Amino acid sequence: MINIGPVASVPASEARSKLSELCDRVAYGGERVLITRRKRARVALVSAKDLELLQALENELDLELARKALNRVRKEGTIPLEEVARDLGLGR
Repeated sequence: MINIGPVASVPASEARSKLSELCDRVAYGGERVLITRRKRARVALVSAKDLELLQALENELDLELARKALNRVRKEGTIPLEEVARDLGLGR
């Protein structure tokens, strides 16, 4: 697992008044900032680079799930739509 170091936690009211400073800390300092409301995490400020990495990881996970589903279909076959509709009582 990657250690990202400590994440700053800032209440939304403070984040509102220090948004520019927080953005600089994230963009230039490599920090990640968790914005809280009523002591609960609500959103995070991350760099554009971190967001691109997150999106790439999500895409890889989606591809892996799609590959597994395709392999299952190749192995087990499919169920005709009419049979699914009948089993669900959709009267097709």
